[in-house]
Amino acid sequence: STSLINPTNLSRGPLRGLRAFYQETREMNRTSTPPGDDFEIRCPRLGQQISFSYCRRENKGLPCFKTIDCWYVHFLVEDLLRKELTPEEWSQAFETPPKPKMISLVEMIEAAKKRTQKGSS
Repeated sequence: STSLINPTNLSRGPLRGLRAFYQETREMNRTSTPPGDDFEIRCPRLGQQISFSYCRRENKGLPCFKTIDCWYVHFLVEDLLRKELTPEEWSQAFETPPKPKMISLVEMIEAAKKRTQKGSS
């Protein structure tokens, strides 16, 4: 496969750190071991940096439905999750359509209202 980034051109100047990142990413691609919590990527849903351990349990203990899309370039995430999850958990996390954003927001608002009411009683 051809790469758009030639790692030999990343050894000088401001791209020096990119070379280390490129090499680390290529090494992680060869294994189903997830990166440590010090390695974070931008979450397209939350808009902030997130570690894999968060994505792995974000959905009420199950992986976020976007986990595979977000992490496949960094390691063999699908292999890992297929080994760790039961077929039912896999189906629930990745084969069940996610709730529309509006419904999720209303549910979160209702849960927050209930917590506030319990706290003030």
